[in-house]
Amino acid sequence: MELWDGYNADMTLAGVDIVRGDERIGKYPKGLYHLVADVIVRHTDGTFLVMQRDFNKVGFPGEWEIGAGGSVLKGETAYEGAVRELREETGVIADNLISLGTVSVMYDSGVGVHYFVYLCTTDMDKSAVRLQQGETIDYKWVTDKEIMCGSYIPERCAALIKKLCDKEYIVTERLLLRPLALTDIEKVHLYASDRNITRYMMNLPNDTFEESQKFIEDAVVEWQKTSPDFYEFAVGLDGTQIGGVCLYLTDDKKQGELGWILAPAYHGKGYAAEAAKAMIELAQKLGLEAVFARCDSRNKPSEKLMQRLGMKLSDSIGTRFYEKRGETAAELKYELKLK
Repeated sequence: MELWDGYNADMTLAGVDIVRGDERIGKYPKGLYHLVADVIVRHTDGTFLVMQRDFNKVGFPGEWEIGAGGSVLKGETAYEGAVRELREETGVIADNLISLGTVSVMYDSGVGVHYFVYLCTTDMDKSAVRLQQGETIDYKWVTDKEIMCGSYIPERCAALIKKLCDKEYIVTERLLLRPLALTDIEKVHLYASDRNITRYMMNLPNDTFEESQKFIEDAVVEWQKTSPDFYEFAVGLDGTQIGGVCLYLTDDKKQGELGWILAPAYHGKGYAAEAAKAMIELAQKLGLEAVFARCDSRNKPSEKLMQRLGMKLSDSIGTRFYEKRGETAAELKYELKLK
């Protein structure tokens, strides 16, 4: 007998066990949800793994679907369930899964599901996929164009995978970079109003919630342009927004300025460097000639980060003015040539 934890709509545990199969015989607890993990498997060559369901499966027998997935067992986290389902259904051992987001659905039948969608990037031997008896009977690797044109994607995951295929989402080793959204306001204001971590940042801290909201609204509008003048990304770790990273283009769009900010709990772990490297790669894809970054001369962590990124000191005699504090300070400028 397989058991699932019952969850409320806000993803808190309800303290109720759900028996697998109860959803098919009308015994599913009213108003409750259970967790399902979906794992998208993308090879480093850009192709996606799709699996054919066993013809004896109750739902969608014989159908092809992207990646692996299934219900999370009682006592498991969504991440643990994702790792297990991936291993069982494909044989792929995941060192790290990137959270792409969550989707909650309350079906007409009264069955609620919180879907947790993950991405597994692998360089595995593409012929080494292992099938699970009773679950999968075949597999193949398909391109991103085939993914979006075919019927491989469950509707619940379609929007997330489209963003991935359209390169709107940037995935690094540990992080998911996605366009900043209005739903990020609480997290953004938390670190943007922190006077300690914004000590050496221009135009910060944000003294009011409205300042942070205006910043996000401007970023959202910019993302809607065909050719944005700047790119503001939310930095995500394990489904949590931990900071922001950006690339601002110069007027001639030949260079780009890098910027980053992380919540205090995530300092010193290499996340800022990882996100900034992704911005450098974005600048290369945009055809920019160089990227640069500036910092207060007293901001040694930022200066060291620029150096780790391979940037070279190009100006050490500049100044910056902190309007909110009426303070002038020495400024350093570092640059990295891309062409």
